[in-house]
Amino acid sequence: MALPWFFHDPVTADTAVTLDPLEARHATGSRRLRAGSPIVLCDGRGTTATAELTAVERRNVTAWVQSVRHHQPPTPQIHVASAVPKGDRAATMLGFGTQLGLDRYTPLSCERSVVEPSSAAASRWERVVREASKQCQRPYFPELSTLSSIPDLLQATPTGHRLLLLDPDGSSAPVAEDPCDAYLLIVGPEGGFTIQEKQQIIDAGASLQRLAPYILRTETAVAAAISVVSRQQRFETKGDLG
Repeated sequence: MALPWFFHDPVTADTAVTLDPLEARHATGSRRLRAGSPIVLCDGRGTTATAELTAVERRNVTAWVQSVRHHQPPTPQIHVASAVPKGDRAATMLGFGTQLGLDRYTPLSCERSVVEPSSAAASRWERVVREASKQCQRPYFPELSTLSSIPDLLQATPTGHRLLLLDPDGSSAPVAEDPCDAYLLIVGPEGGFTIQEKQQIIDAGASLQRLAPYILRTETAVAAAISVVSRQQRFETKGDLG
């Protein structure tokens, strides 16, 4: 059985740590762990450690850190930039994306955007990617960027990224047959990008990609695109994760 994962930063061998209140509630609540239970700690930046719980109380959970391991970043790196979908669909998108291999998410401000993320939404997204990362046991948590315009996004994207604009008019040729080490996947609002916005992205070198015979919702398009490009990802075995 896989060991339960808990977030703690930093992770250092041969030290005693106290879990933060959120993690402590997880250990004592749904997990019902006791002193002596083995766990895995992760810092979200590629370091994991095996540990043993030394005290389990309602508001105080401590552990002794044993062996520590640093994991190599996954390849390819997958950056998604999208207009923010309405309601809690952004959280759903980030939860699925985290499980499939999302490395970074940037919310986009577009002319036809209907939602701009609030500070409460940003906090909610942080919790979503943290919990999804622990559940699927990935050592690197996705990075969440602040709201960006299309020109700022394109200017900040490093050379070497393959830009894919998810678009109903795009090519349906398999993406994974032409792999690279880093992708920027761009998804528009429900009303689509304007002609000017679309041309900006194409002028930056983006290819248009169609993923399905039908028009997809933002969160569906993101999940589908990540699953396609992550097929070339080098996976660590379960035993490698502690």
